[in-house]
Amino acid sequence: MSSTALLSSETARGNHPELDRMALLRSEADLTALGGAHVDYLEPVIRRYFAS
Repeated sequence: MSSTALLSSETARGNHPELDRMALLRSEADLTALGGAHVDYLEPVIRRYFAS
């Protein structure tokens, strides 16, 4: 079963995926380009990761 079909069937059952959107970041700028809501601690973690 493809991931799209699985997502559709689970959504139809009333189950909502927690990790339906994921992105790989190559820089701090990628985080701002994502848009949308994210956890408040994500930006400081990303900043610290790319600073090291």
